[in-house]
Parts: sequence; C-alpha cells; structure tokens
Amino acid sequence: EVDGVLLGGGTLRAYGTTLSVRNPHLVDARRQRGQTDQPLHIVWSPSGRFDPQCRFFQQPVPRGLITTATGAQLWQGKPDFDHLWALLDDQADPWPWPDLLAQFPGQGIQSLDLMGGGFLTAELLRRDRHRVFVGPGIAWEIQFLANCESLGIPRSVARARGYDRVPSVGPRRHGAPLRV
Repeated sequence: EVDGVLLGGGTLRAYGTTLSVRNPHLVDARRQRGQTDQPLHIVWSPSGRFDPQCRFFQQPVPRGLITTATGAQLWQGKPDFDHLWALLDDQADPWPWPDLLAQFPGQGIQSLDLMGGGFLTAELLRRDRHRVFVGPGIAWEIQFLANCESLGIPRSVARARGYDRVPSVGPRRHGAPLRV
C-alpha cells in the first residue's frame, strides 16, 4: 500500500536487488487505489556508488536515489534513477532527514516503508523526532546495536527504547501521513 520504499546503499550492494510487488492480486489492488504497479524504490547512499550492471537496474521498478552532490554526479544524464535527491557534501553530516522527508509528498510519496539496512535504520533512529517502523523479518539486531553505538546511542539505551525489537506493524491505509 505504500508509495515508496527506502533501503540503504549497503543493502543494495550486498544483495544487488530489491523486493518488488509480484503477486497479481496485489498489483491489481495498487491499480484500484490509483497507485503505480510498483512503489518508488529509494536508495540512500552518500557515495552513490553502485554497479550499474546489478539486477536492481534491470528490475521493472521506479528508482530514486538520496545522495551527496558528489554521488549524484555519477548518475547525471543517465536513465537509471527516476528521482534524485542530492545534498551538498558538507550538508550530509548529519543527514537532514526532516527536510528530505518533507520533499516526498510533493513527489507523490505519502507513505514510505523502511526496507532496511542497519546503517540507514541507525541513521534514522539517531533522530528522536522520527518514528521508524521496521518490517518483520529483518534479522540484524547485533549489527544494528553496534551501529547505534557507533552513532553515540549506547546499547543499553537502544534496548531500553526497544530499538532492538522488530515491531509488528499492522496494515496501513493508503494516503495515511508519511511515516518512516
């Protein structure tokens, strides 16, 4: 039911692919809601470096990239990404997630799922203003907690806040406010 999915560049480099909607009933349901067959698959990568031959670029999904100006230069004038959000290199630490996410509704993205990547999830959680919903089945607790520590969030705080647990997420209705 979402308009977009967000995944980390490391996850894309590790797997070379994304999860698309393949069930014909789900594709039909998206069409009935006035959505495209596939949500926009948005990759967050400060470097913007990917193998252009990886399967992701052959999948029939719309693609977006959140990167730095340096990372964006690698993709300028190429048809691989349908949307490109680029920050000046010196604005990317820390990443201004509230400003980035505020641009999405203007691009038709009202709802967004986080597909993962421990670094991306930790980056989003580093900002207490965001509520991060993690889909079931992501098994990265140890790596994630280590990433939290590297961002200055002690393991005990991450556990006390429940960041190490994969919450169960119920169905969302289309058009609900953007949540990450």
